[in-house]
Amino acid sequence: MNTSRLQVNPRYFWALASLVAASLITYVFLVQGSIYYSVSANALSSLIQTKESELAVLESNFFIVSESVDINLARKLGFVDSENPVFIALNASGELVGYAGGSH
Repeated sequence: MNTSRLQVNPRYFWALASLVAASLITYVFLVQGSIYYSVSANALSSLIQTKESELAVLESNFFIVSESVDINLARKLGFVDSENPVFIALNASGELVGYAGGSH
């Protein structure tokens, strides 16, 4: 049997060993990144749920308070009706497009 064909070329051995080491390092890096982003996503999801529940409470309080506000409460707090109401209308760019009431 020809023994020269069975001998391993050192160049091939080190090239394959380097490839395996690089693959292992890349694998560990990618798994670590996946774990980090998964934990971050879970933390953000929990934070979003907390903020949504806080927002729901604030919206509920707003609707309760807004239902209790009327013209009588406004007058009780010191607001008075205007004697000369003025109505203006602005377009999207803020230019005056309509004016009614008051002196011209």
